[in-house]
Amino acid sequence: MVWIMLSEVGLYLSFSILMGALFMSYIPESKKPDIHVPKRWLQLATLGVAVFSFSPVLELASRFYETRGFFGAIVQVIKDFQIGQMWALALVLIIMFYLFITFAPIFDDVQYRSISLFFVISLIFSISVNSHTSSLSGYGILYHAIHFLTMSVWIGILLQVSWFSKNSRNWLSFLKWFTPVAMILVVLVIFTGFLLMTLLMNVAEYPQTWVLNYGQYLLIKHLIVIPVLAFGFLNGFYMKGRLRKGNEGDPRRWTKTESLFLLIVFPVTGLLGQQEPPHNIEVTKVSDGISPMFQLLSPDSQIGFAFGGLSFLFGLLAVLFLTLLILQFRKNGPAIPAFIMGLLFTVSSYLFIMASI
Repeated sequence: MVWIMLSEVGLYLSFSILMGALFMSYIPESKKPDIHVPKRWLQLATLGVAVFSFSPVLELASRFYETRGFFGAIVQVIKDFQIGQMWALALVLIIMFYLFITFAPIFDDVQYRSISLFFVISLIFSISVNSHTSSLSGYGILYHAIHFLTMSVWIGILLQVSWFSKNSRNWLSFLKWFTPVAMILVVLVIFTGFLLMTLLMNVAEYPQTWVLNYGQYLLIKHLIVIPVLAFGFLNGFYMKGRLRKGNEGDPRRWTKTESLFLLIVFPVTGLLGQQEPPHNIEVTKVSDGISPMFQLLSPDSQIGFAFGGLSFLFGLLAVLFLTLLILQFRKNGPAIPAFIMGLLFTVSSYLFIMASI
């Protein structure tokens, strides 16, 4: 459902705003640009966590509407199901956190900031209890929570310096610490993502999952990450060299582009959450059927690679678009064409893979 996908986007975005603001509040003023986050944004993000995390409860309650009514169904889910009980616990934490950030000067005292950080991390773990992987393994909660947390910090920092900063002052000092931190976060995101995959499927059969909706969305998600890594490398290493040479230009437009690309991952993640994971590919084929996207681009339901003229063309286009993205950055041109090149790379690389099957 579209509203479930949008709620996933809103939930990730809300946590990213909270984690980004809290993380950056620990950084000395001399090592970051001038950032101002109105308290209203933190309050809205907190309310967003309450609203957007409610969608799984609402979806489950919809199965009981006819017999219990709207409110009766919700009460039943909260009373009888873990997903409802954990949301109720999260709601209590959210109310406490909302009151805390409303009345406490969290940016003026390190103790208040630390308490706020504890609240947010606790909320992430409470939501991770309801993740699909938590029902498969005790480690699933931990993997999901760390994956969610590192994504929120990574994107949160980018949102802070890109959209909440007043200027690009101290940008070189910012990059000196953020570049290694971002590398650690990326490694953690990839590693925990891989661990989550091991719980949801046989990783060796990953290409075979492309015949399913789940596999299609997972492939698209992975391809989106490639331009993100390209932007991250350029914003981290190449931009640092450019600033040392005294080249002018606002680097925030490039981090805005990187953050927008990362935000594209959220709706794809939302779509993934609505699909049945391929614990057994053949069984999932029978229950969910072949992906319409796969059927459109590949008439054969069996995965086997055979490179031809069409796949070569799409592969060449993918390399071309990624090269143009890098060149656009190097010549310090407008960021929008680079963003479009990143999108075209994602589409071309996807078509390259599908045409090679």
